[in-house]
Amino acid sequence: MADTGDEMRALVFDECRDKMRKAVAHLQEEFSGIRTGRATPGLVEKLKVDAYGTEVPLQQIAGFSVPEPRVLVISPYDKGTMKAIEKAIQTSDLGINPSNDGHVVRLVFPALTEERRRDLVKLVKQRAEEGRVAVRNIRRQARHELEALEKDLRLQVDFVRSHGIEPTHIDGHGHCHIQPKLVPIVARIARHYGIRWARMPSEAIFYPGRPSRLVQKCLLNLLCRRGARVMSGDLRFADRFFGFSDGGNLGLPSLNRILERVSPGLNELMCHVGTGHDDPPYHIGYNWSRELETLTHYTKQQLLTSFGIEVVSYREAT
Repeated sequence: MADTGDEMRALVFDECRDKMRKAVAHLQEEFSGIRTGRATPGLVEKLKVDAYGTEVPLQQIAGFSVPEPRVLVISPYDKGTMKAIEKAIQTSDLGINPSNDGHVVRLVFPALTEERRRDLVKLVKQRAEEGRVAVRNIRRQARHELEALEKDLRLQVDFVRSHGIEPTHIDGHGHCHIQPKLVPIVARIARHYGIRWARMPSEAIFYPGRPSRLVQKCLLNLLCRRGARVMSGDLRFADRFFGFSDGGNLGLPSLNRILERVSPGLNELMCHVGTGHDDPPYHIGYNWSRELETLTHYTKQQLLTSFGIEVVSYREAT
């Protein structure tokens, strides 16, 4: 079995999308801060004002209104900050001298000259190009990360094969192999190495088990439906899957409950067996030695026989 590892949790695209949104938001802020002759709060709301012993954005200590196209009125929530607000405006690059009547601060924006209009056009083009470059760099970085992920998975499969073992199916830590952006990579790897099977951990919603896992199961099943559509041309899956609700705590009673629900066809049971790993920090509540004891208990074979169930490996599955 090839495991995609902790690094392949399909965060690349989510991070890329988040970074692109931040780049676009930053560009929008840059545009809103360009003085075009019309009054807009965006020109001053981010200005840092020295108030209450610290620097705070102007929008946190004052409100804004635009009574006329070229007039911006700033209404401090605390009149004691009036002087600090005026000083922040005077030391900024707005190039406008504020006035106040003791209650509000007024900014009157002069009409744009032709020369100033040309300068603004150049500035907007420059900022837009900077935004495009930022998005392209994020996209390039995401592509490189995905290439690295695919290379890492190939290395893991090669490592298994170098020890004389042909992987029978693909699974991933935390089932990350069914994350939407990793599914195409998994399908390509499977096609390249002739791997025929993949774990599709879609368990029946109303299967009894730990209630705390119900929401996780719903989300996992949604990912499975999407992943199966993409991988179905390259990989096969078991007809039914068990073990998510009882994951890490499989005992004889729960094993019996699972076997009662096994239907004709290929049924997969996910287990976490081992010794000395009870309740590890990354799987709180797991009891791996209990699962090992359950699956090696002398009554297990009796249960399988009574239900007419044959245990096979993926290598033997047809």
